[in-house]
Amino acid sequence: MLRLVELTQPTARQAKERELAAWWTAKAVREAAPGATVHIFGSTATGCQLPGSDLDLVAIRAPSRRKKGVAPESAAELAPHSRAFEQLRKIQRRVRASGVADQRDPLVVIRAKVPLLRFSEKRSLLSVDLSWNATDGLRNSQAIRCAMEARPELRPLMLCVKALLRQRGLNTTVEGGIGSYLLFAMVLEHFEPRARLEAVRREAVRRAKAAQGAAA
Repeated sequence: MLRLVELTQPTARQAKERELAAWWTAKAVREAAPGATVHIFGSTATGCQLPGSDLDLVAIRAPSRRKKGVAPESAAELAPHSRAFEQLRKIQRRVRASGVADQRDPLVVIRAKVPLLRFSEKRSLLSVDLSWNATDGLRNSQAIRCAMEARPELRPLMLCVKALLRQRGLNTTVEGGIGSYLLFAMVLEHFEPRARLEAVRREAVRRAKAAQGAAA
């Protein structure tokens, strides 16, 4: 198991490529949506990525304050889902025009529960999933990191099971597979008695919120 974990570790070059892919994407996002910040979450943030794993990013921008009594310009401003979709469409156009995306692959905005802009970054050929103002992924990633600090044995088992799921084609949630956070909960429950599971989760979330507060 530990040997498999060693083999899945990114090289320094691969880590740099992933970092630069996030940087170029963030640059395009700022050009399309001034004031937005881009954050890495998911397996890249937790250190549980397999070779070639998607790069999960979220663009966050606080909604602008509207003067009292002034009506929204469009219905999209009333619905967070619609607003996210429209923002991702703007970013999609900028990513295409700036040459960040590999033009040989489709650059699509997916209408899902959490809308996503999906494309391949031109330099690294990494698949990028970008969401808008969806902060759950950040909190979940922080909770996973905190739990792995408390129980280092979580990470090797998670990586091995992730490799098995990918091999069987069961790692894509939109196709009915098991996502990273669900896998984390399953592996954590394997180690923790049921009576303590919720307590461990609450502590992980508490530490995640404390870390976010300290960073703010």
